[in-house]
Amino acid sequence: MRRGVSVGLALAGLLSVLTGCSRFENRNDAFPDRWPTATAPVTAPAPGRGTTPPVSGAPGGGVRPDALDAAELLRRARLAVADLQGLRIRIGPDARSGISLVDAGYNPRENTYTAIVVSGRFTRDIVRIGPDAWVSASMAYWMDLGWPESDAQQLGDRYVAATVDPNFDAFEVLLEQSVPEFVLTSWDGRPEKVTVQAEGQGPVTALKGRAQGGELTVHLTGEAILPSRAIFTGSRERSIEYSELGIPQPVLAPLNPVFPTR
Repeated sequence: MRRGVSVGLALAGLLSVLTGCSRFENRNDAFPDRWPTATAPVTAPAPGRGTTPPVSGAPGGGVRPDALDAAELLRRARLAVADLQGLRIRIGPDARSGISLVDAGYNPRENTYTAIVVSGRFTRDIVRIGPDAWVSASMAYWMDLGWPESDAQQLGDRYVAATVDPNFDAFEVLLEQSVPEFVLTSWDGRPEKVTVQAEGQGPVTALKGRAQGGELTVHLTGEAILPSRAIFTGSRERSIEYSELGIPQPVLAPLNPVFPTR
């Protein structure tokens, strides 16, 4: 009996030291053995929205993009994207932020998204739900930012409050400037209607004009006049692909995120 009591007291003392000395806070325990990355979806596809985007804001009326002039194309495209409940956004290399790839599922109305972000040799998973955002990255990423190895080990591959990631703001700026509503208001003047050759699609109707010190070309598709691709040249050179337009994207809330203090 004495040996059992001694072992129990030793374990209890060790647990007390670990929890008392932790510099990381979360909603349940200090160092969980397993960190589930997410709970049930916060947003899910709405009934009846499985495959077709809502186009109530910009009825096509059976008119193809190539049958409309530039002003009407722009008007309808802006109306169509304003009505979107969700979409996927894929952003190519952006020299200013140092980000080489973003693949995000975004819900404009709820301001929620989940994104995979690649910068150099590091990959981050980022989740935003309204005012709250979290980042999950490897131990090596946090060490590269200057965190001690012992601390980085606790942060690695766990969701952490985005406020401790100095690279988070640059990502959010890039995402905000790549959503369709922003892109379609980026031209310096009125864009012109052009026909371009899209890889795997052939001729595509597009809008093209000066923007952000370079040029912006937006490919348009379907009777809803929705953007499928945006190409910036110049100082903010990057390519953006849009898919699943009108389909709400599932966003998973992190379970027991870490709130580090330094």
